[in-house]
Formats: sequence, C-alpha cells, structure tokens
Amino acid sequence: MQEHRNTTATVRAVLKAAEAAGVTAERLLDQSGISHEIAFDPDGEVTLDAMKAFWEAAYRETANPYLAIDAGIRAAHGSYKTLDYLFLAATTPGDGVRRYIEHFRLINTWLNFTLIEDSEGHHVVLESKIGPVPFAAVEITFAVLVERFRKKLGSEWAPLSVEFLHEPKGDPSYYHGFFRTKVRFAAAQARLSFDKQGWDAPIASGDQGLFDVLSDHAQNLTKQRPQPDDLVTRAQHQIMRSLGNGEPEIEDVAQALSVSTRTLQRRLAQRDVTYLQIVDQVREDQARNLVASGSMSISEVAFFLGYSDQSALTRAFKRWTGLTPRKFRLAQGQ
Repeated sequence: MQEHRNTTATVRAVLKAAEAAGVTAERLLDQSGISHEIAFDPDGEVTLDAMKAFWEAAYRETANPYLAIDAGIRAAHGSYKTLDYLFLAATTPGDGVRRYIEHFRLINTWLNFTLIEDSEGHHVVLESKIGPVPFAAVEITFAVLVERFRKKLGSEWAPLSVEFLHEPKGDPSYYHGFFRTKVRFAAAQARLSFDKQGWDAPIASGDQGLFDVLSDHAQNLTKQRPQPDDLVTRAQHQIMRSLGNGEPEIEDVAQALSVSTRTLQRRLAQRDVTYLQIVDQVREDQARNLVASGSMSISEVAFFLGYSDQSALTRAFKRWTGLTPRKFRLAQGQ
C-alpha cells in the first residue's frame, strides 16, 4: 500500500474549526487514531488513511457542511512554512502560485496540481493520484489559497471563478459569499481560476531576493522529500529529528510514522537492514558532516546526536572512520 502523507498543519486547521463548533481536539484525534503529539508537531505528518478517518470524524462530529472552508480560513499564516513564506515574498501573483504548486508535495503527496493558461486566464486544476478527489481536500486547498491571496493583495481580492467536482454540501450562497465570484458545482474539474490581467501584475510588498532564496530552499526540501512507499527513508528522517532527545526507540519512530512496529520492522527487513543499523547510519552521516564543517564543538555534536557524552561519540566515530572526531576535523582542514 502506498504511504502517501499529509502535513498535520491541515489537521490543526480543522481542529480549530471543529473547536469553534464545540468539538474538542481530543475527541476527533481519538476517533481517527492520530496522537496529540503528532497532530501538534509543526513538522508532523499523517498517512492518507489517517487523514481520511480524521475528515470523516470531523464532519460527523461537527455536522458542519462548510468545515473544510472554515478550516482553510483558520489555517494560520506560516503553518505551511516554506510555501507560505514563498507566497508572501512573491513579486507577482503568478510567481507565487507557480512555486506553491511546484512544491505542494511538501504539504501533501497524494494531490497534484496542473496549471493551464487560455484566453480567459490561468487555471489551477487539482487532481488526485489515488482515485477520486476528496471534496474536503479540494475545499480546504482552495480556501487556503484564497486566504493567502487576500493576505497578500487585500481582503477584497477574489478569484476569477471556482469549480468543484461535487455538489454543494450546504447552501450554495455560503460558497459564493466566501469566494465572492462565480462558483460552479458538479463541474468536470476541480479548478481555481485567476484573471489574465492580474497574473503578472507587480506586487509592491514582494521581495525578489527573499523569494529567490526561499525558492532554492523549497527546491532542496522537495528533492529530499521521501517519495510515497519509501518508509525506510521516512524512518531515517524521523530518527534524525529525534536524536536530540537520545536514541529513539523503534516503537516511537513507528508511531510517528503512523505504522505499527511490526510493519516498520518488516519493511526494514525487506531492505536487509535492522532498525539499529539505520540509527547508526543516520548518526554516522550526521556526525561526519557536523564534525567536518566545524559548525559545532565535538561535545555539541555528541549532544545533537543523542549520545550520553562526548566519549560515546568518540568511540562510535573511531569505529566508523578509524579516527577520533578531533583528528578527523583536523584532516578536513577545520
């Protein structure tokens, strides 16, 4: 089964909307099997199956047909991290949208954007890689984009038109009231359209230098982003993030990845590698880079990689390289 992922920034936005309807976060998280720790981790992710269960619980418990749009309105600026800041730094609306959809995989690996240009304007089409597009995913994605535009261009901004594959979940006037434009339901595509004149219009608040830096950063993050099904790579990333608190247990890593311990062990075995070997490899790669760079003292490197003290790092480093960290650093010219 494919291990598609979704950022928990979306989960947190939905929780805000649910709490406004009187439904607690704990209630929804318990019903969908998402831990509080993962849900409120700024770098947290959940599987597609967990996200589907979460949406189902959220709609059932809140009885709010406009929940996804309400959540999009409540998605805090900056919660989508690099993509949000890229959008704010863009010098034209078109540049902001292009970068947002180019690096959308940082938010969600199972949805895909296509950008179409015609005589009427520019159209962002949202599609799914795994079957029918869930209506909630479309509504919250379009609502977030519109809110980002309004923060950038002013609260009165409106898209050229909006199209949904599904029928309205409530009163159509709600959708028209939020988007402030033509909204078509039961359309052939899920599409958010922008007028041709404003697409390349310069934005005074844009910062080209910052936009370029953030674009490079987003490109690097996208390249490093584990592809769906690559549970081993995601385990390595989770281990790397957890080392500062000591060597993470396999049970904790499996929980963070929303899989069982046995599933993680089985997938590692398919690669002919054990969990402890993965931890050791992550530590070695990080230690070599940090010691060579000279950006940290040896004791700081030991702490960063979760060792009990500097001597524990030194023993491991000699096993990896045949040298102590200090001699290795000297050999690198640092």
